[in-house]
Amino acid sequence: MRKLLTPESNCGAEHPQPGRERSPSVPSHPVWAKAAGRRVSRKPPPFFRAPKITERSAIVPYLVGGAHRGGRSRVAWCFYFLLVIASFAADWRPALPGWQYEFPRDHHLHPDFKTEWWYFTGRLTDDKGGVFGYQLTFFRQGLRPPETRGGTTSRFIVNDLKFAHFALSDIRGQQFHFQQKLGRGAFDEAGFGVANNNRLAWIDDWSLELAPDGSFLLQAKDGTTTLQLRLQSTKPFAIHGENGASQKAEGAGHASHYFSATRLVTSGTLILDGRSLPVHGESWLDREWASNQLTANQVGWNWFSLQFGDGTELMLYQMRTRDGGLDPNSSGSFITRD
Repeated sequence: MRKLLTPESNCGAEHPQPGRERSPSVPSHPVWAKAAGRRVSRKPPPFFRAPKITERSAIVPYLVGGAHRGGRSRVAWCFYFLLVIASFAADWRPALPGWQYEFPRDHHLHPDFKTEWWYFTGRLTDDKGGVFGYQLTFFRQGLRPPETRGGTTSRFIVNDLKFAHFALSDIRGQQFHFQQKLGRGAFDEAGFGVANNNRLAWIDDWSLELAPDGSFLLQAKDGTTTLQLRLQSTKPFAIHGENGASQKAEGAGHASHYFSATRLVTSGTLILDGRSLPVHGESWLDREWASNQLTANQVGWNWFSLQFGDGTELMLYQMRTRDGGLDPNSSGSFITRD
């Protein structure tokens, strides 16, 4: 059962530094948080510097903005930027109340909406007591709305950009690994699967698949680090918001369609510096799609997810405004054991 929380519920708290960390108030349970930056960045931002990692603080920072590869030319970045700007003026389907969630349909892409993501975070341990935090996220940013997609056969005219973030914290080893990727998918090196396709999202050798039994299969590599996981939900998906829409600001369409898999039993293999480690733990999936969820007065959001030992979970988000305040549409959900 999901319970809607609002700012009046007095459950939110300011979180000045974006990141993912263990909560001092519930030290035995993982806590993750993410912070989204401004919607349009003038240049690809640098990666976050990894903070000091302690046994009580498994941190996996969220990487803000677009991905950057060293080999990309400035001309290519300008081309992408112009395409994204052009997409803002086009017509995309807004996220409105009344959406009827269906599975497995809503695990796949929603091409009528401009933006969506598959956002996985988790805490893993190995057989020797090693502790690891991870994040793997696939993003889609629409470039061409549905009514403009016909009339061309060129591979170089794509409907959307594909990018992904991968981060791993080795707590005992005091190491932080991270990488991000950007792809156009012109030659199927990146993309999103349609219905009846097991592949949900991929870019190069990073992938997300939906297995026949309903579990998720994740894979990502970063130099000497490889993560391969199977994740199985142990409870029904949590639908956030009211009447199928999670409101982010005042006005129709300033919302998203949003659900979470709040308790994913996770197992797999971590290859780290040549060592193959069986790992297990729990993860959280945030699945969200929208077209115009933010207003001109909003600059981003803070997001928190908590898993408690009694089988309950808590999700909170704070919508940040330009004057440094919080939008009253900040909200959250408390998910009961059943």
